[in-house]
Amino acid sequence: MDKSYSKNLKSYINGFIPKNKIFLSNNSTSILEKLYSFSNSDNKFLRFFFSSRLNLVLILEILSSGDKGRSFEYLCDRIPNQIGKRTTIQNCLNSALHQKIVSKVTCSFDKRIKYFRLTEFSFESLKKLTDAF
Repeated sequence: MDKSYSKNLKSYINGFIPKNKIFLSNNSTSILEKLYSFSNSDNKFLRFFFSSRLNLVLILEILSSGDKGRSFEYLCDRIPNQIGKRTTIQNCLNSALHQKIVSKVTCSFDKRIKYFRLTEFSFESLKKLTDAF
């Protein structure tokens, strides 16, 4: 896999998680204002990310996969039906593909399996998000 992809992935995951819980309680108003502004952003990744609980979960699942990405079957097995069923997950992934938020990568040993990975644009947008906090 691409080394820069792996390096970017680790820095975004580490930057996304607050260092301690006090951060949240002392800054909740500021966090809410930022979340609202991201939801109405011109940035298509941020709009997608905050538009639904399923979109947020999909992006975080794909982000947590490391360099490999996540397959559709893995995502369907992992995400509870209360959040999204197969068809809804597929629709969200198709939307993300169309908007170039994720890309599909064919598995090297089984061409039937496609992995979803975040695009460089998505990583840049995540950097903006983590910098805001």
